[in-house]
Amino acid sequence: MHTRTTSTTLVVTAILALAACTTGGGTENADATASPSASQPLESQDKASNALALEKAVRSYVTALYQPDVATARGLLSQRCGAKADKSLFSNIVEGYAADFGHLSVKTFAIDQMTSGEARVSYTVGLPNLDTTNEHWTRESGKWLYDGCMT
Repeated sequence: MHTRTTSTTLVVTAILALAACTTGGGTENADATASPSASQPLESQDKASNALALEKAVRSYVTALYQPDVATARGLLSQRCGAKADKSLFSNIVEGYAADFGHLSVKTFAIDQMTSGEARVSYTVGLPNLDTTNEHWTRESGKWLYDGCMT
């Protein structure tokens, strides 16, 4: 029982650390490294296709976090986050999510803000303490990637 409590505590701590950086922490550095196209508004047709691609990426990432599918989740990290994420710790966190919370997926999804190269999204997974707001995503080589890591 103590091991499960410790595991849950570690996972919740990791979630809070990740959430802290996605709800304001790190915004300055992420904006400073954004490409010039990141601030350009999208045309309506491009916006629709980008929105669909973004939603698909977010849903894939969340599903991978709670399966657990470490390789897929890691593959959906931005270059910046991938470089910062310790492979062993990331693997333990992802495996802990499924063990502690079960197989969750995105229930509701909203794009809070989107340009051609950056987006902020909010979504629910069915557990209020894990619902996410204003999560940072970036587009690299035409692919939407999670970019809410600590800076």
